[in-house]
Amino acid sequence: MGNVDIKALAEQVQLLTDLEAIKLLKYQYARGCEQAMMEGNNEPVLATLTADAIWDGGDFGRYQGHDALNQFFGGLNETFTFTWHFFTNPMIEANGNKAKARWYMLAFYTQTADGQDLIAITIEDDKYEKINGKWLISEVLLIPGVMAPYKEGWSSLVMDQK
Repeated sequence: MGNVDIKALAEQVQLLTDLEAIKLLKYQYARGCEQAMMEGNNEPVLATLTADAIWDGGDFGRYQGHDALNQFFGGLNETFTFTWHFFTNPMIEANGNKAKARWYMLAFYTQTADGQDLIAITIEDDKYEKINGKWLISEVLLIPGVMAPYKEGWSSLVMDQK
């Protein structure tokens, strides 16, 4: 075996470790959004965000910091009875303790007021910071795509819906 550049190998392993940690963080964020919306429990989603994180949803509002984000996510529980989020096609760039990513999102919602089912297709551009060895989301920018009613609906088919 030829000369092995241990430093380059270590950097590559660190990069791959960071990319996987960011993917896991985004999946935790998705589950946290679901817990906030369906259970009224905002702690899991807030745990994925820096203390001064920005969530910019365009027409859905812009919120910064845990206090504002706690209020925002708390209000979603009054608007929706059901949601599932799917984040795909991650394009992640990490450099040291900073990173950014673009994700495609497919989400399903049921509104509280009228029971209307909705499908959302959006893009989320995120920024991340590694703080004390842990990746957190510092900014979410929602780029709207489609938010459409689903006429047939799935509300009657959702198992174990409360």
